[in-house]
Amino acid sequence: SVVPLASSIVPSAQGPINLGAPYFLHVGARYAYKNFDGLLRAYSRTQLSRTHKLVCFSSHRLSTAEMELIHQLGIPRESVVTVGGDDDLLARYYEGAEALVFPSMYEGFGIPIVEAMTCGCPIIAGNTSSMPEVGGDAALYCDPDDPGTIAAAMLQIVGSAETRNHLIAQGRERSHIFSWEKCAAQTYAVYRQLAS
Repeated sequence: SVVPLASSIVPSAQGPINLGAPYFLHVGARYAYKNFDGLLRAYSRTQLSRTHKLVCFSSHRLSTAEMELIHQLGIPRESVVTVGGDDDLLARYYEGAEALVFPSMYEGFGIPIVEAMTCGCPIIAGNTSSMPEVGGDAALYCDPDDPGTIAAAMLQIVGSAETRNHLIAQGRERSHIFSWEKCAAQTYAVYRQLAS
C-alpha cells in the first residue's frame, strides 16, 4: 500500500525573499544521493552563476569538499548562498526562486516537491524513483546522472516565462491532492484492512 505524504508549509504573508538577484533553490540535506555535486556541475555549465545565485536552504554549511568543487568549477564563491530558518522563511525562499532544483538520485517521497508546488515555485526534479509520481506534470525532469540535462532544464526555466508560468499553475493545482488529512485517512484504512 502506498500512502502519499504532504506538506505543512503554506505561502508566507510576508511575500517572497529578494536577494537582489534571481536565484535557484536547493532544499534539504546534501547527502550523496541528493546529487548536489551534479547540481553544481550543471550550474557551472550554464554560466548562470554570472546572473543567478544558487541558494542552499539547509542547517548544514558547505563542506570543505563542496567548497573545493565550487572553486574547481570556476563558480564565484558569492554565487552559492547557504541559509537556514523556519518553515515561514523557507516558504518565502520558495516564492522568490526561479525554481526548486531537486536532482536527487532517488527519494522515498520528496516533500520539497509538494512544498514548492504549494508556494508557486517551479520544479526541476530527477526522473527517478518517486519524484515523477509526486510531481506529475508540474515539474521538468532531468537525468540526475547527466548534469547536462539539469543545466538544460535550468536554462529552459530562465528562457521561457511560458514554461515557468505553466509549471506554477500546474503545481498549485496538483498540490491540492496532497494533505495530511488524506495521509492519515489512507494510513488508517490500511491498518483497518490489516486488522480485519
